Amino acid sequence: MVSQVNLYLSVEKIDHVSLLLLGLSTSQDNKVVMIESGCMEILADKLKDKGEIPKFASLTMRNISDKPMPIRDRAKLAHDIVSGLQHGTRQGQRLSTVSNCMVGIMSNMAAIDKNMKLAFFNASGIQELANLIGTTCNPENPMSKEANELLERGMSTFKSLTADFSLDPEAELNARRLFINVRGLSILKWWLVPTTPKDILRPMLGILANLSATPACHEALFKEGFVSQLGVILIHFFQVRIDRSQYLTELRNNQNNFICRDLTSPKGDPEKCPTCNCFKLA
Repeated sequence: MVSQVNLYLSVEKIDHVSLLLLGLSTSQDNKVVMIESGCMEILADKLKDKGEIPKFASLTMRNISDKPMPIRDRAKLAHDIVSGLQHGTRQGQRLSTVSNCMVGIMSNMAAIDKNMKLAFFNASGIQELANLIGTTCNPENPMSKEANELLERGMSTFKSLTADFSLDPEAELNARRLFINVRGLSILKWWLVPTTPKDILRPMLGILANLSATPACHEALFKEGFVSQLGVILIHFFQVRIDRSQYLTELRNNQNNFICRDLTSPKGDPEKCPTCNCFKLA
């Protein structure tokens, strides 16, 4: 069935089947057939269409992007995806569904396909992604759910795009230098704080590990104060582990206390713990 739908994609029936494809793309079996049929590249050609087609196309592309796939023209596909990062700007919005999906696609494909990683780099993926995150994810402003998702996927993408380029060692060095030159370190400094969610902190630490593997990046890392900032992060999480360990030890030593599933709630007082069901230690 998916093969038949793909035939319509090749002509002018995309407006009738784009939503259907989105539903089909949630099935693992359908994903394989869609990938083999070349849906990714055909849908990428529809990202600049009018109406809801770019939205449905981008959501479908994101759903199938987590599997390896044969690609006829990686350079063109990378260009189409990177261009889609600016969809929100073209629509007069700070962030659109299409832009968010493009970041997810880049994150998925760069992690599993070294050729696509190189293609994203050559298509100015680092520059465009840094621009999108820099204008959308500001810690001084309230963050929407979509912006948080963008930040998490964006950091994962940066981690992949600054990681090992075994196909082109020179591109690896250039990618890391470029990340620094496009204010990538400023973005990291914004969010490298203990209160940042761990799903965002983990890829950020991976980015810093990648950069630190290149001596040419050391001066910039020292200059921006990342050594002391990483020290603050480490001390914070070591202290959290120590506090939790001491807290549990105290509770085990006092059978009259209560243990709470939410370790940030007041100790030993279930009346002040409305977020969960406290229980006495057995």
